[in-house]
Amino acid sequence: MEKVKNVRKNYRSYSIAFKMKLVDEIENGILSQNEACKMYKISSSTLSGWVTKYGINEQIDKKVIIMTREEESELLMLRRENKQLKRSLEDSQIRSLAYECLVDEASKYTKIDLKKNFGLIVRKVVRQRLKGEDLDGKD
Repeated sequence: MEKVKNVRKNYRSYSIAFKMKLVDEIENGILSQNEACKMYKISSSTLSGWVTKYGINEQIDKKVIIMTREEESELLMLRRENKQLKRSLEDSQIRSLAYECLVDEASKYTKIDLKKNFGLIVRKVVRQRLKGEDLDGKD
């Protein structure tokens, strides 16, 4: 029976200064990523990770914002409120669409253009309600 030896890979640890120097050379065009991988025997995925983490070009669009706890809680509250308002807007748009479909179907059923005459009907109902009258004429 053959014995299986535990093969242990050699892991190398690099300093942050080395990583940043290498990324800087790549970004300035002194070395390409392939050349750096071959020269220092580093995998391309590791080097790509370093470029993402330490590269200047990756950090251009990032901002640092310093907030107090009150400002942070207010921001979270505003985000929640914004989500709630967006949901309310979607609901009202769906409701509006449903009413339009209902009016279209009622127009087909009654063979009367309700969209055209709708304003007159609404004014009549509003006047009756303002006067305190019931729609059926019953109080």
